[in-house]
Amino acid sequence: VWWLMKKNYQELREIKASKGGLAIAFGCFDILHYGHLNFFEKVAKLTTCPIAIGVLPDEYVRATKGEDRPVNGNETRLNKVDEALKDGYSFLVNEKGDFSFYKEKFGVDSKEVLWCYPINALYKIKPTEFYYSTDFPLTKEILSVFEELNLKHQAVPYTEGVSSTEIINHT
Repeated sequence: VWWLMKKNYQELREIKASKGGLAIAFGCFDILHYGHLNFFEKVAKLTTCPIAIGVLPDEYVRATKGEDRPVNGNETRLNKVDEALKDGYSFLVNEKGDFSFYKEKFGVDSKEVLWCYPINALYKIKPTEFYYSTDFPLTKEILSVFEELNLKHQAVPYTEGVSSTEIINHT
């Protein structure tokens, strides 16, 4: 569809180069709700760079939310995020990095899916800014990634009282 702004990693690197920067954020966005939209709006207010929102893959969602998730698959979630963005780009966080590389480099031995998808995307895209919800598992290893990539980063307050998990549990 012509109005959708879905991009791949290479296109995002080109946008960064042509616009002088790129801000990205990630999420599962299983059932798009007010908390997600609030997050998008907060990020937009915090940056002057073009924004790209990464939709984490089904494998990541299953590993972090449970075997019965996601409710909606990659393409549905990507399309919903793309439609919801007022100004910005969407992309699927779909390139799986080599965990043994990250394990050796950073001494991490757990959360493989975190390193293989979102952290790998940071290395591949090399954005100038990264925004994350306050429920993101920020560790000293991830902070060292931010430092290595010279990545400006900022937590965005989590919208309490609304989540895909809560929506699922109330139905």
